[in-house]
Formats: sequence, structure tokens, C-alpha cells
Amino acid sequence: MSSENRNPNLRLEAHPSYSVPCTRTDLVAALGKRRAKAVQQLYPAPMTRADLILERAIDEGHLMLLDGAWGPKRLPVDVAANFGLRLTDQVVSNGATRGIITQQEAEDVYVTIGRPYKSWAHICTPDTLRGHHQRRVFVLSEHPELFDLDTLWEIGYSEGDLSLGKGPDAFDIRTTAEIAARQIAAPFTDEQVEALRHWQQYDEPVRCKQDVCAATDPPALDVSKEGLICPTCGTTRSWAWRVMTEVA
Repeated sequence: MSSENRNPNLRLEAHPSYSVPCTRTDLVAALGKRRAKAVQQLYPAPMTRADLILERAIDEGHLMLLDGAWGPKRLPVDVAANFGLRLTDQVVSNGATRGIITQQEAEDVYVTIGRPYKSWAHICTPDTLRGHHQRRVFVLSEHPELFDLDTLWEIGYSEGDLSLGKGPDAFDIRTTAEIAARQIAAPFTDEQVEALRHWQQYDEPVRCKQDVCAATDPPALDVSKEGLICPTCGTTRSWAWRVMTEVA
């Protein structure tokens, strides 16, 4: 697939750390001599500051990832790698649905779809997470400060030439920090609760997206000061779109 078919608005490497080299001195200062030597062998030269940020996250044991539906989430390394594998397979599946690749080609590269968890659980490792970073499945957010964070990763939805721009309609807009920051977080004020309840009653209500509820008739979430709560499974969403409290 030619580059002109890629989504022109998909700027996965907008964070400056992707273009700033990471020197041996930087590595040693951050990771120590022994770890720096091992890490250098895992990346094509030259390394960037983005690579170093990922390695520090691996050392800390977690990745702060922006979930478009639930806000920033602190995911352990194995959970983040697991999620990236599933996301990659979904992007490949989207490519087959759109006719960019054949269904057989997609099935040949699936890791999680149609395969038992035990067959791929062993690769939910830091090395797999590095692969997600290098293929831009996960990308650094330009605006972690919007959530009072120093570092935030976003979902890049990219797998080679199969990118977000060729995904289904549900994935045509990638949730970024700028979009997610248009949210308000619980606890909600009395005025916000009133406005949200009005929204849930008269406008297009927000419904539960948990598998147990979404598989049938997903219930509309109830509103409380603590968040939007599913009356069926009890899952609480701790944020709402700001516009839901601004519409008369």
C-alpha cells in the first residue's frame, strides 16, 4: 500500500523525544552501565529519547496509557503487552475487512484472534512491549500535562502500512490527550450531576461498554457524584464529556 493512502492526519511521532538522540551518556546516567549496555543491543542505532522513556517505564514495571473510554490507566508491563497484541490483531483484522490484505494473510499473522490465551501468554513481556513501541502501536503523548502527568502513552493504531486511516468507522478518530482532556472527572458537582442526569434522560445516553452488558442491550449509566455507574454490572466510569454538562 502506497504512503499516499495513509491517513495524512496520523502524526504518531509528534512528540519531540522521537527526534532527539539518546547518547550512551544518557543511557548510563538513567539506567547504569550494565543495563545501558544490554539495552543498546535491543535497538537499532541511534537510539532516541523516546526509546529511553520506554525503557524507564519497563524498569518501573508499568506504562501509563491513555484509554479513550476511561482516561489514563497505569498498566503493568505484561498487561500493556497483552493489550498491544490484541490491538495489533484488531488493526490487521480491520485491514482484511477493508480489503487491504486478504483474510488468509490476516489469519496467518494473528497472535491472539482464534488462538487460546495459553499459546501466546508467554510473550506478554518487556520485549513485546518494545516491539509495540517500535511499530508505534503505542506512542508518546505530546500533552501529558493535561492529566498532571510527566509521561503519557497513547494508542497509535498502527501496524506497518495498516494504520488508523484504514480502520473501520469506529476507529477513524484516534483518541488523543487533547481530545480526552475535554472530559470532566468525578466527583461531579451538584450542577454537573443535574446536567448529566438530564443528558442521560433526554439526549443520547452513555451506555455500559463492558462485555457482560454490551453483548445484549447495554444499559444507560446512572449518574452520581462518584461517576457514571452501570446499574447492571456496577462498573463506574469516573469521567464525562464536558459538553454533556454544557448543553441547555
